[in-house]
Amino acid sequence: QHDFHYEYTECDSNGGRWRVSVPTPNVCTGGAPNPPVRGKGCDYTCDVGQYLDMDGDQECHPCPPGSYSLGGGARFDDWEKLPTGFSVTNEQFISPIREFRGHSSTAPANCSREGWVPKGKHLASTGGDCSATLVYTANLVKEGSVSFEYQYIDRESIFNFQVQNSQCQAVHNRDSDRYPSHTTGNDWKLMHLKLKSGLNTLMWRVMGMHLQQGASSGISKPVLIKSIEVNGLAFTSECAKCKAGTFSQEGAATCEECPRDTRADKGATECTPCDKNSQYSEPASAECSARVACTDQDYFSVYQPCDANKKVCGFSSSQDKSQ
Repeated sequence: QHDFHYEYTECDSNGGRWRVSVPTPNVCTGGAPNPPVRGKGCDYTCDVGQYLDMDGDQECHPCPPGSYSLGGGARFDDWEKLPTGFSVTNEQFISPIREFRGHSSTAPANCSREGWVPKGKHLASTGGDCSATLVYTANLVKEGSVSFEYQYIDRESIFNFQVQNSQCQAVHNRDSDRYPSHTTGNDWKLMHLKLKSGLNTLMWRVMGMHLQQGASSGISKPVLIKSIEVNGLAFTSECAKCKAGTFSQEGAATCEECPRDTRADKGATECTPCDKNSQYSEPASAECSARVACTDQDYFSVYQPCDANKKVCGFSSSQDKSQ
């Protein structure tokens, strides 16, 4: 574990910046950091599949196998935990409609049960008695964009997306940009917005309205976010590991899904085959599943063409239809 890590200062009037060493919190005390070094220009970027080696020569290098990079962007689609740079705030929120109908309560809501919760393959937030806001701040060196894939079914909740600049002013004012449309069934929708250069604060907020009598947060369907991608950043100093069920080779811009009947751990460079006789897996699987013994429901009838006596012979296939 390193006592110091490197960061860049803000850009100066000459369009440059300094690389400075910053002590890691709660690791060490005292000592002298390395002297500042003039860093790359503020417009310096790395190509896709590369990262900037801030600890070494400050040059772009290919991502190692098992990882990927968008170069001037960041993608988040692994939700085992809240990624670095994201934060969540929860505040009590009582719908005016619910309050008008006499369903308001003076008891404070337990907002610790709300918020945006990592669920592995997605983030989830239920519109209860609290307003849950997911926040990510991106400093763009050029015009870029943000896109996110979401699922929003519950008509009892409000899902709002907002972008603010460095003066805390809303960037997009159209309702279609601020309020993602509902989805149906298990469908996902992709929302894409352009961003201006500079500081952009991205906020995803969910609030429960409880329009129906007796509605409660316990029956609300959560808003889900499966992926978030931000483009227009200067560089990445660390390549992201491929999520479980995917793999990559050196210098990858994205990770490939493992084919059917194979598996891969997080950060894999190749997929591992399942045992053909006892296991199977769906595409992009992290684990192989055991094949279960066939039952009567797993057989189906197959008919041969009529024979010379104009009779049809039928037989059952032992092939499991689901495999």
